[in-house]
This record gives sequence, structure tokens and C-alpha cells, in this order.
Amino acid sequence: MFEKMLLPLDGSELAETAIPFAEMLAGKLGSEMVFLHVCVPEHEPYRHMHQIYLSHIADTVKNKIKSQWGKEATIHTESLMGKPADIIHDYVPKNGITMLVMTSCGASGIKALLGSVVDRVIRSVNVPTLLVRVKEGRAPQIKPAEVKKIILPLDGSEASNSAIPYAIELARKLSAAVILFQMAETVYAHGMDGLSAGVGVNWDQIDIATEKYVHAYLEKVEEQFKQKGISTSHVVKLGVDPANEILELERKTEDGLVAMATRGRSPVARWAFGSVAEKVLREGSLPLLVVKRG
Repeated sequence: MFEKMLLPLDGSELAETAIPFAEMLAGKLGSEMVFLHVCVPEHEPYRHMHQIYLSHIADTVKNKIKSQWGKEATIHTESLMGKPADIIHDYVPKNGITMLVMTSCGASGIKALLGSVVDRVIRSVNVPTLLVRVKEGRAPQIKPAEVKKIILPLDGSEASNSAIPYAIELARKLSAAVILFQMAETVYAHGMDGLSAGVGVNWDQIDIATEKYVHAYLEKVEEQFKQKGISTSHVVKLGVDPANEILELERKTEDGLVAMATRGRSPVARWAFGSVAEKVLREGSLPLLVVKRG
């Protein structure tokens, strides 16, 4: 599941902030690693320097994994020519990559995530991607050793459930607890104009029934984790905007990591999971494992 990780590096300190997370995953999951630098054509004369840079990073990481986890890490380095997003897109399936680890900013500096290399990669590559978010030039909000909880937002659909096996694997290997989350959409989200036809209907009772349904669903999912020996709890919020609710839970979970699928639609709440994941991806601060469901 996380057998072979790819970590693209562009030579910037921002991109390198993902390295400690890759080290931790390789140390605890036993993953093989590939450090990749994509060299734009105008930098071709300096390509050998990029390879030296990658080799130095690889040696440093090997030593850290050996000293901290007592494992001999398998690390490859590669410098290729072309456009970063295109090279990564082609490299992943051709080389058996099962996971990407990236930061949300690179050598070009602080910029909006949408339209960046990271965004294009997430949209085009069908393997889980761990994003280490860096904002305003600051270090990540959390250090790898501090990841003690995994927030797993769900919407009841098969698509969103595709993140469950990855959350189970991470929780087991990181000895982390799991917090399942789902928003129960209130009927008032549709506005009073849309409810006026239902004169005499007890809308509050409908909300209560919706919350009860969601609790029952999450309790079933919770049992899957507990059968694996994983400490698990669940949170249900009655609301309107699932992305805001996820971000609020994230802010309250300082020692966490978020794992979520990027597509899906709830048969109950009827909110598009793809747009929710995109907002969490743009505005969140904790590391985010994006599981893309095609």
C-alpha cells in the first residue's frame, strides 16, 4: 500500500520540509524511497549538480533512518529533464510508485495551491499523496513524531470509503488513534423558501433522524478499526458546510494528520466530497493524505 514513495525535490528549503515525514514513513512502514529532481531545460548544464544534491539528501536520510529505526533504507535518486507535473505524472505508473510525499510550496515561493505543480499532480496521479502544508514561509504546524491522531472525514459513499484502508494502515504503523468525522446536513441548509411547502413538518425531528443515521453509520466503520486494535472515536456535526466543519476539527487536533478521499457524494447529506477535499487542501494546516478515487 505504501511500498514505494516518491518525494519530488526542487532544491528549496520549502520542498525539503516534507523530508522528515518521508523519513518517518520509511522508518515505520519500511517503504522504499525515490528522491526526484525535475530539471527544466534551461538548467540542463547544472544537472550533475542536482544529482549530487539528491545523493547528499539520500545519504543523510539513510543515516537518520538507520540510527532512529534501525533499518537499512532503500533509497533511489533520479534527475530528469522536463516539466515537473508532466514528469511526475509519467514517472509514477512507470516506476511502481504507490505514494507521493510533497509540500504545497516550492522554489517559486509562497503561492496559491490551485494552479501549482502540486495541484496538477494531485489531479492527475492516482496514488495517495501526503501533503505537508507550509504557509507564509513557516515550518509545518506539526512534526512527524507528533502525529498521534488521524482525522478521517467520510460521507457515507463508496468513494469516500476508499480512504479507510489507508487510514487503517497508517494508524497501525504509526500507533495513532483515529477520529472518524461526518457532517449531517441540516434541512435548514436549503433555506426556508424551500421548506415552506412542508407546512406542519417537524424539520428539527428530521435533523435528529439524520444525525442518528450518521452516528449509526460511523459506529459500524469504527468497529472495523477497533477490530484491528486501533483506538477509534467518531464525531458528527449538524451543519451546512462540511469543509468548514473538517477545518474546525483540524484546528482542535494539534497532533493530527487528515486522510480523505477526493471524490464522492453522500446519499444522505448530498454534498460533493471533491469540492470539500479541495477546500480542506487549500485552507488546512495539518498534513493531508489525499486518496484519489477515479
